[in-house]
Amino acid sequence: MAEKKRKRRSSRLPIEEMHEERKNDFERLLDHARENPLLYTAAGIFIVFCILAGIFFRLEKMHADVNETTAYVEALDTENAALRVAALEKVAADNSRWSAEALYMAGEAAIEAMDYDKAKACFEKVCDQYADSDYVPNALDGLAFLAENAGDLEAALAGYRKVYTEFPTSFIAQREPLNIGRVLEKQEKWAEAKASYEEQGEVFPDSRAAARAEQALTKLRRNHPDLFPDEEEPSAQTEEANGEGTAPAEKTGEDTP
Repeated sequence: MAEKKRKRRSSRLPIEEMHEERKNDFERLLDHARENPLLYTAAGIFIVFCILAGIFFRLEKMHADVNETTAYVEALDTENAALRVAALEKVAADNSRWSAEALYMAGEAAIEAMDYDKAKACFEKVCDQYADSDYVPNALDGLAFLAENAGDLEAALAGYRKVYTEFPTSFIAQREPLNIGRVLEKQEKWAEAKASYEEQGEVFPDSRAAARAEQALTKLRRNHPDLFPDEEEPSAQTEEANGEGTAPAEKTGEDTP
């Protein structure tokens, strides 16, 4: 005798039963609320309070950000460099999102005011207090400039190279080969200076830094032709064809047409 297969019973409740169950749950909740009105009133007040507190917090934060931004812009607009330093330091002390930038700009303003000790202090604070800031390479470049200005060429060279090697993606690093070449030239390291100037043209072509590096190369080429052995000297025939090597015409006081 064949064994009958048992029908598999669904574990799902019919729609009517589910609706009735939900209705009963809601009714029990209403009954609980009627029995404990103070509890539910307090819970409602707490929820409303949290919502309002969140709104007020965001508004207060927006208001504070507007005030901080306004103070920073006004500080930057201060015409007198020394007063601008003080205004920017005040903005930096507020510990806002502008602090690192304001402190760096205070250093730049101090250089403009020729207060180099203040400028150094501002740049060092950027590096120490805001080590993760995007303004650290700018501050390091500022410190290298101050060292170069004071005649400490070794410190200047180390500073410019640190920016170039440790912060290669920063905008300020793109012009460091020019600064490095200038310091090397001051140290009379002509070949190294030449290489650095040439690197500037490769790193940041069609820029003002590249143009200045090319001018420096032209000066080196004139003063130290031995550094450019691969460049051909113009032949005597070429010079003669160009009118070079002949006696210059006398100046008549009028431009030759």
